[in-house]
Amino acid sequence: GIGRPNFSNLLRTTTVNNETMRVVAANPDLRPQTTENFDLSLEYYFEPAGYLSAGVFLKEIKDFIYGDAGGSVGPGPNNGFDGDYEGYDLVQNVNGGSGRVRGFELAYNQRFTWLPGVWKGLGLTANYTKLESRGNYSSASGTQTGAEIAGFMPETFNAGITYAHRAWDVQLKYTYRAENLRDYNANPLLRVYYYSKKNVDLNLKYKWHPRLTLFVDVINIFDDPIANAFIYTNIRPRLNQVFTPAIKAGISGRF
Repeated sequence: GIGRPNFSNLLRTTTVNNETMRVVAANPDLRPQTTENFDLSLEYYFEPAGYLSAGVFLKEIKDFIYGDAGGSVGPGPNNGFDGDYEGYDLVQNVNGGSGRVRGFELAYNQRFTWLPGVWKGLGLTANYTKLESRGNYSSASGTQTGAEIAGFMPETFNAGITYAHRAWDVQLKYTYRAENLRDYNANPLLRVYYYSKKNVDLNLKYKWHPRLTLFVDVINIFDDPIANAFIYTNIRPRLNQVFTPAIKAGISGRF
């Protein structure tokens, strides 16, 4: 497999905060990251609809891309910023060395069609993933081996209840993501992590006509934080982003 950098990480864009002496810069020298993937899975299918699966996986990664928060802007006119911002902290995406990700995943999906009456439209789906990542870093602030790789979530869980009856289709979904590394720093006390997060969404559909469907989506029902981050320990907040509940409604058609 091959993963190329996002265009936003390649363009020569720079964000400067003079109060905190911090520069966030793109890196046009980013190389693609490559992987060798090994997967083994076992699946069992229920009658008449549903399945249970379990799998293990291993990913060998080269030149993995990560956010490096441990650099600083050097002196001189050739420091990459026309001589400006000397001594400022530098944050940008860079390439690491080799890395390894391994873990397992479980999944379950079933429609309870044997239930009586209107209850036969009920369904349940769930999946769980646990992984461990380790990588060799080569950053502006030093080299370290065996640290976790930024961007990989060590634990995720998703579950949903579905209901379909006549013209109605309802889905209630729950998502959980564990704490995970956002920006790497050779000094563990300065690494930036995302807080664990969870959210609940509701999707309603009503087939008003064979070609027209009304829908309402309620996103983040309980107003849970989505992308808050902290430095080293969760009592040192780095940033807070507010995502209030959102409601989307409309009509979709097939002609």
